[in-house]
Amino acid sequence: MIALKRLVKYIRRQKKAVEKETIGKEEILAGIEASLIELELIRAGKKKAKDINEFLDELQD
Repeated sequence: MIALKRLVKYIRRQKKAVEKETIGKEEILAGIEASLIELELIRAGKKKAKDINEFLDELQD
């Protein structure tokens, strides 16, 4: 019985951790919108694109 209670407690903690890690639909759409706006600025010559090495370094952080 004690093991079962511990298991239930563990599963609840894992469920909360997963819920915290996920992002919502609004956040995803906002990120896509920001990326498209930045792409338009780059194509219009109003903003300079990042170097590929700089971009890859940013992903590693």
